[in-house]
Amino acid sequence: MTFWENAFLWGWADVALLRMVVKTEQMPFGEITKEDFKRITGEDFDSEVPAE
Repeated sequence: MTFWENAFLWGWADVALLRMVVKTEQMPFGEITKEDFKRITGEDFDSEVPAE
């Protein structure tokens, strides 16, 4: 289990925070992949923040 998995499971990080650490073209130094994001959150990664 990775740091980010634990952070999400224990409530230290939410989906919005995890979205900021995904490795993308705009964020080449991200710490998790899009696949990691889906495995951790159960949601597909979309760089757009959903409207509230």
